[in-house]
Amino acid sequence: FETNRNPSLMASHGSLSPSLETVLQMCNGPPCHESLTLFSGGAEGVDTVFDDAMARFAPFGQCLHWSFAGHRGFAARSHGRVDVPDDALESLCDPHLRAAAKQLHQSMPSRRN
Repeated sequence: FETNRNPSLMASHGSLSPSLETVLQMCNGPPCHESLTLFSGGAEGVDTVFDDAMARFAPFGQCLHWSFAGHRGFAARSHGRVDVPDDALESLCDPHLRAAAKQLHQSMPSRRN
């Protein structure tokens, strides 16, 4: 995303990647009708296709890619990457991941440290 078009998403340290806190504040507020936000996981395939399409056809918008330390296969542009801390992943994301794995008759992915 272009930080000069949406400065509220700049991380507090001046980085081009928004902080988790900044993104969560944005999600809890009313939707911004002046911009378009796409949330993805930044993986190869559809996530990168949508990232490229947003850059080309909706340059006024932004793509935010949920990620984590050690994320293998992150293929989207890094300036929209939002790293979620491990403790938040365990408490918020893992229960949903376990449920999805069960529905898909898959095992729970393991984390490599």
